Amino acid sequence: MVKNFYNNADVLDVAVGSFSGMAGLDLKNKVQVERQGTTFAVSTVFPYLSLTRFLSKGMGFSECVNRLQGLSPELSKPIKVILPSSQASQLSGLTRVSALGGAEHELGHIIIDMGGTYLPNESELKTRGVKAVIEQFQSHPKHDVLKTVLHTWVNVLADVRLERFMGAIYEPTRSRFHAVQTWVHDLESQGRSSGKFDLGGAIMCIVRDLGKGWTNPLQQAVLKEYQSLYPQAWQLAQTTKAIWSKVIPSASATESDVASSVHLPLVVAMQLLIALADVIEKQEQQKGDGQSGDDDDSQGGDDDNQGDDQGGDKKGKEKDGQGQGDDDKGKGQGQGDKDKDGKDKDGQGDKDGKGGDREQGKGHGKKGGKLGLEDLLKGQALDPSSAMAEAVKRGESKVNHKVYYDNVMKEKIVKF
Repeated sequence: MVKNFYNNADVLDVAVGSFSGMAGLDLKNKVQVERQGTTFAVSTVFPYLSLTRFLSKGMGFSECVNRLQGLSPELSKPIKVILPSSQASQLSGLTRVSALGGAEHELGHIIIDMGGTYLPNESELKTRGVKAVIEQFQSHPKHDVLKTVLHTWVNVLADVRLERFMGAIYEPTRSRFHAVQTWVHDLESQGRSSGKFDLGGAIMCIVRDLGKGWTNPLQQAVLKEYQSLYPQAWQLAQTTKAIWSKVIPSASATESDVASSVHLPLVVAMQLLIALADVIEKQEQQKGDGQSGDDDDSQGGDDDNQGDDQGGDKKGKEKDGQGQGDDDKGKGQGQGDKDKDGKDKDGQGDKDGKGGDREQGKGHGKKGGKLGLEDLLKGQALDPSSAMAEAVKRGESKVNHKVYYDNVMKEKIVKF
C-alpha cells in the first residue's frame, strides 16, 4: 500500500508541511522546522522569557539587563522549531489532532511570547514595572529558595497565556489544545490518582488546568481529583488566583494585545512565588503557635472555579508591571531554547523536557500534613515538551528492539 495521510504512522509528518502556513507570511521565511530527537522545542531569544535564566542565577537587575542585551546577535538568526523525530512520534501515543496541537503550542511561543523579535531595554523594564517586581522578588527573605523554581513557574504561566491567546485569536487551535491536554492528563494519571504528586507539582497542575480552561467531562473529572486528593494545593491555587489569573487574556483579545502583555508571565511568576511563600510561612507560624490555621481538608472554592473552556469572561486583567521570562525548560519556554540534545543553550529560552508521573515524595493526599517551603520546590506540571519526553520513554519500554533516533542507535533493555 502506498503511504498517504491516512495510513502514515508518523502523526507529526503533517505538522511539518503545515507549519509554514500556520506561522504566517511574517514568520515563514524566518522559521526553520526540523525533525530530530524525542521532544518539542524552540530555539530563539524572547523579549522577557530570556530574562528568567539570569534571574534564576540570582543576578541583579543591572547585570540581567546587560546580559539580555548581549543576546542581541541572536535576533538575526533563524528561529528553529524542533519537532520530535519520526521514531519518537510513533512511540508517543499522540494522535494527529494532539500532534498538531503540540506543534501549535510551539508556534504559540513564537507568536505570543514574541520570539526572535526584540529585547527590551532598561527604560522599558522600568516603565512596565518589571524592575520593581524583580527588586521585590530579590529582596524577599526566601529569594535564594524561590529563584530555583522561577523558570518552572514562568513556563507554566507562559503556557497558560499562550494557549488562551491562541484560542482567542486562532479558533481552530482550541480543539487541538483540548486533545493535547487530554494526552497530558493520561500521562499524569497514575501519579495523580495515587495521591503522590508533591505540593509544588500539584499546585502547578491545578494552575495550569484552571488557567488554560480546556475543560470537558474527562478534564472536569481531573479537577475533581485535585480537589479530593490535594486539598492543600487546591486551596493555595484558589487563594492566589487573583495573581496567576493576570496572565489570562480576554476572550475577545486580538493580536494587538499580545505585545502589551508579553511581560506578564515573568512578573506574575515572581509575584506568585512571593505570595505562596508568605502563605506557607503564615500557616507554619499558626501551627507553631497552636492555632488551627487553614483547614487541610478545605477545598478552597466551588466548581465554578474549574475553568471556562476559553471564550468565557476574562479571568484576570492584564496588568503592567509584570515580566516574562524565558524558562530554562528547554522550551524554557515559557519558553526557551534548547539544542538538539535537549540541553539548555545560553541566551535562549528553553524547554527542558521534564517528564514523569512525579511519583517521588510522599505527596499531599487527603490528610495533607504540615507544610514547609521545601514542599513548594518539588514536582512539576507536564507541558507538551516534557510530556513528549515522558511518552517516548514509556513507548521505548514496550518495544523489544533497539530504537534509533536521528540515525543514532539507542540501546534499550526490554522488560517482559
